Amino acid sequence: LNYSANKALTQISAQVNAVRNQLPPQSQLPVIALAKNQTTDTMYLGYFSSVLRPNALTDFLLRVVQPQLNAIPGVQNAEILGGRIFALRAWLDPNRMAAYGVTAADVSQALAANNYLSAAGHTKGRMVSINLTASTDPKTLRAFRNLVIRDQNGAIVRL
Repeated sequence: LNYSANKALTQISAQVNAVRNQLPPQSQLPVIALAKNQTTDTMYLGYFSSVLRPNALTDFLLRVVQPQLNAIPGVQNAEILGGRIFALRAWLDPNRMAAYGVTAADVSQALAANNYLSAAGHTKGRMVSINLTASTDPKTLRAFRNLVIRDQNGAIVRL
């Protein structure tokens, strides 16, 4: 109470930055945002497509629509409620894996190594600090199929 929200945001960001190196390598950076006291949403928008499947529509909303709505001056936060996200299930063939000398742990390690958000840095204003991230995880079936599971003497085994 009776304290500048911008000063509090700066101090909290500084405290979080001081312990960021203690986070696990694959973890996303914490998001700290200044929110005005509002208990109800101002507007709800509904989206439907007769062409896109629900998970493809959610992907479009997350990549295209949400960033544009968040960039509008005065918009505090644009959320996707009830979205359907993509999931990939990899079915492993034990016979082929044995032939290539690949284990389930090798596949798991390759997926974990290529499925993370990378910190690109941060930018600072007078009273605001913003963390920048680069999404480096594969997003298409082709990208997952091209993941290198093993490289032995120039022989590459892909997912």
